[in-house]
Amino acid sequence: MMMRSSHVVVSIVVLRVTSGFVTTIRNPHRRLFFTWSSSSSSSSFTTTQQESLSAHKQQQNFQTNVPLIFIHGMKGSHLSDRSTNEKVWLSLSGLFNLPPKPDEHTDRDLSLPLTYDSDGTKQDLGNLQVNGLVNHIVSLGLGDEYSSTYSSYLPKMEFLPFYGHVSQHLEQLQTDGIRPTRCFVYDWRRSLPEVSKDFYDFCENEFPNTPVQVLAHSMGGLVTFDQMRQHPEKFAPGAVLVGVPFGTGIQYFQDLHRGYYTELGRCRQFTPASQFALSSHWSFFNTSEKGDDTFVDVSEYPENNVKFQPDVSAIGKPGTTFQETVPGKVIPFDFYDVNDWERNQVGIFCPSSSIDSSTMELYKKHMKIQLAIAKEWRQTTFRRGTKQCQEDMPPLVVCQTNTVPTLNQILRRRRQQRNEDTTTTTTRNYHDQQQQQWEYDYTSGRSVPGDGRIDFNKSFPPQGFSYETICLESLHAKQMCWEEEDGSLGTIMNQVTKQIQEHTASNNEVEKSLAKSLSSSSSSRS
Repeated sequence: MMMRSSHVVVSIVVLRVTSGFVTTIRNPHRRLFFTWSSSSSSSSFTTTQQESLSAHKQQQNFQTNVPLIFIHGMKGSHLSDRSTNEKVWLSLSGLFNLPPKPDEHTDRDLSLPLTYDSDGTKQDLGNLQVNGLVNHIVSLGLGDEYSSTYSSYLPKMEFLPFYGHVSQHLEQLQTDGIRPTRCFVYDWRRSLPEVSKDFYDFCENEFPNTPVQVLAHSMGGLVTFDQMRQHPEKFAPGAVLVGVPFGTGIQYFQDLHRGYYTELGRCRQFTPASQFALSSHWSFFNTSEKGDDTFVDVSEYPENNVKFQPDVSAIGKPGTTFQETVPGKVIPFDFYDVNDWERNQVGIFCPSSSIDSSTMELYKKHMKIQLAIAKEWRQTTFRRGTKQCQEDMPPLVVCQTNTVPTLNQILRRRRQQRNEDTTTTTTRNYHDQQQQQWEYDYTSGRSVPGDGRIDFNKSFPPQGFSYETICLESLHAKQMCWEEEDGSLGTIMNQVTKQIQEHTASNNEVEKSLAKSLSSSSSSRS
């Protein structure tokens, strides 16, 4: 999940409609959406959304007993303090950094512990727990004290939909008796092998000995694919996978190196120190030790021939034009070797890091464990499919955007002294700058078709597997929203319905064939 770091200038228009309100937010750069509805409404969709939902239901009102499971992607669940239940991710106070707190403040810390269980393989849980799906980036209410008294007309305000549209739609499908649905909400910080096992257990606990269909977004698709290979009978109806990073890419490198702002440019909640303590994202990287032209050094190229913008984030800022490949020397980087992260001074290994030596040793031990787990999992899960795998694998529909310029090349060069290097700041000083050997550029490299976060060409299953491809036009963070709000949910849900219809028809044919065979056998015996 990504959020733009630019400041938002907001103007609000409120329109009165039948039983609630519709509110629109706009800023000078991009249209933003949220809903404001009274608590007596059947849902928090706007009128336009309700019309879209009704049209979809009329066209795809296919009743089935096959359960549909939705699994979200990275940063798609809220995290709350175990003792106070206060939200740490994602909260309004964190979004605006109010009251102001520094990056490293404990109230904002999203890290997992650097400690492990007695076996030394499972990371400790820490003080945060999952607290529901991130339906909207901002959700406002006036609390139970008031809502119990004024429940007939108190508004509920929800800004910037994320997974709210799909979760509400699935809830409506179940309420209307169309089909059973569930959302698997998990801790997106933990290792993918651990999440993958939890996903299968969830599906089996909710629907014992019953095949289920899956709708997965982003990292949730990696988990789904893993379990479909291990338990094809459980997921026989198939899966619709949206915006999934099957092929490895370099995009997450900048998340780990510099962290990023998620609070309208006010403060970082994802610092390098917190990112390196997590475990899920290590599975995103290339397992090759040789490297490729997604990560190149341009130090030896004349500066006037290579545009270079050091330390400028591209996260949440999709390009508007496609950029050519920048020539450079391929950097050999084994992403699954902690020594290479340290040698390249990435993230916590920057000389400007304030991490003490004993904590650094804990980080290194943690990385060695998780990098080994992630590499083995990736090599096992995404190995080329055999003929038997093709025969056993349930049907797959892969949906991905191919219209948004998506950066997939990071540039590096030897650090050049600039005037600002001599200015002391709160995060680094001149001495630190002199110690840092490298500087990185995340904005000037090659861009390719994708969804702004994931390359189109790297969003498909490994060779040896059959799947249907559906092209979208939405940004990665908007894919699970309705089309009226720049998403692709209507298109995606049509594929979900089509897949389950084909599964049902196939099962009916098998049953007819079996019945006919039994009838013929009975006649011959008589």
